Amino acid sequence: MSKKKKILFVVDLLSGRGGMENVTRQLILQLNSDPRYSAGLFILNDGGRYASSTWREGIVWGESQRITGNHKISRLFHVLQLAFFMLKNRPNRVVVLNTIPCLITRRAMKISATSAKLSTWMHLPPRDRYRPRYLLLAEHHFSISRDIARQFIELGAAPESIDVVFNPVKKSTAVITRPQTLKLLYVGRVHFADQKNLKELFDAVSQLNIPWSLDIVGDGEDLVQCQSYVDTLGKVRTSP
Repeated sequence: MSKKKKILFVVDLLSGRGGMENVTRQLILQLNSDPRYSAGLFILNDGGRYASSTWREGIVWGESQRITGNHKISRLFHVLQLAFFMLKNRPNRVVVLNTIPCLITRRAMKISATSAKLSTWMHLPPRDRYRPRYLLLAEHHFSISRDIARQFIELGAAPESIDVVFNPVKKSTAVITRPQTLKLLYVGRVHFADQKNLKELFDAVSQLNIPWSLDIVGDGEDLVQCQSYVDTLGKVRTSP
């Protein structure tokens, strides 16, 4: 029987409550349920804060901890730690989820003479990331939307190096009946004016001249600010 193909996902230390964490865990668990594959995480920990570690339970293969506040030295340490991990474990495929992990991973692969294919799997618009051209150090790109694929091409990626793979959703037989009034639901990270920019959503629905309601289901550092802002906008409920 042939050996399992090892698929390594290299990520920053994520907060633990976002959609990226959820879908990454789902994918790794799904891969591990197939006898042909073995998948896991290598975390580049720069000492950031995280809200929950539940999403990574049982799927972490390795982690590199920051040893100094100097970013250049920390990155070099991450490169060496990841290179050592690759020498021991020899992954068949490597997938990175952001720009700096892509740079660190490519350098680690060079040091460890790892010949695996390097892919990116961006869940955010690459054009808006720090040093987006670092992503071109990978020879292949998984895009969760056609717009992200277009941005990769604008950065200089070859169209044939991109595969559009939409995020998975669980099949459900439940049917949500249409309400009599306009009922809106937002499920996700709560950012007032940052990435999700819920302020624009609040401002837009407040201009509606028909009966409506907006439910916010999520959590984030701007939850209190959003709750305060929507107090004057009508029938809005937030459910942290």
